[in-house]
Amino acid sequence: MQVFSTPINTPLLLTLTVIYGICAAVTTLNACINQAKQVGYLSRKEAYVPAWAGLFAILLWATLSAIFLLNWWYALALFVIKFALKELSVLKYIGALLLWPILDKETAGPVYTSVKAADEIKAMNHEWRNTVKALNHEWKIKVRNSQE
Repeated sequence: MQVFSTPINTPLLLTLTVIYGICAAVTTLNACINQAKQVGYLSRKEAYVPAWAGLFAILLWATLSAIFLLNWWYALALFVIKFALKELSVLKYIGALLLWPILDKETAGPVYTSVKAADEIKAMNHEWRNTVKALNHEWKIKVRNSQE
């Protein structure tokens, strides 16, 4: 194996890719649940994800670093693909499926709610950003007019 130019079809690189995909799905689901709790879609006690699920975030970046050392171009492409799947909510559903056997029945419903609510939260954030920009623009115009 060569550093930065390992062929894509090597068993080590394929194994790291699978680990990276699993970690990305669990990390995305965990972030989705935390975001739903912060916004108020879920109460703090509802969606319980095990504390060790946070370790997947560390493993995610460690795996990406290892893939980068083996094949930097493939790591870059993999990161872009992960970003696209995250934006399309595919990783959230995969993460929910992966953690489904681990989560208890009281948590499964709120997790599903948080996954569905994540798109609504993103739309709300977009609307708020546009409203703040419009208010900022109006404020700048008022300041300019008052200075004249």
